[in-house]
Amino acid sequence: MQTLFSTEGVLEKDKFRLWRDVCEDRLVPMAQTCLNDEPFHATIEGASIGGLIFTKFALRNLRRPRRRARFAMKTTRPTTCS
Repeated sequence: MQTLFSTEGVLEKDKFRLWRDVCEDRLVPMAQTCLNDEPFHATIEGASIGGLIFTKFALRNLRRPRRRARFAMKTTRPTTCS
């Protein structure tokens, strides 16, 4: 698989914000927060096999609501993560 996105090499204070921005711009807006004060890390890998596209997400220290969330305005989402 090829790495499509990674927070590797990003300043710790910017990792969560970058991930949230990628999610909202490329995937779907959703409420997300960090589970605790441990470092946040995310990667997205992808591969194309026989015309099918597969992606794998690896996330560390991320929480999202279990219930289906409505699309929130950008000003209502959390903006910080350690």
